Amino acid sequence: MLDGITFGGFNVTDIKELFGRTEIPVMAFTRKMPNFTKIYEALRNLDQREKRIKIIKNGGEISEFKFDEHKIFYQKVGIEKEEVEEIIKEFTINSLIPEPVRVAHLISSGIARGRSTNRA
Repeated sequence: MLDGITFGGFNVTDIKELFGRTEIPVMAFTRKMPNFTKIYEALRNLDQREKRIKIIKNGGEISEFKFDEHKIFYQKVGIEKEEVEEIIKEFTINSLIPEPVRVAHLISSGIARGRSTNRA
């Protein structure tokens, strides 16, 4: 489970390559539908712009899942849509994102900043 396919700014995870190397299903979650126009515009000043765009596009379709009064967006590789949505329902307890992603965010924020940003 990933908190989106980008991390640390615009470092990008190729979720298809990650699955290919590990043979472990990959799910990347986000609270909002990414604005690709803004993302591609922001990338124009970075090294390896075309490579990053290719990786983003290689991530595949972004699906929306609504549950209770909430919604979450996700990309997946190596796992069926129904399984991802069951995982979302099962593991979304204290937030709008699954607990493993929320807890990882809290830990990484604590390490990086000495505190959480209260976004998880």
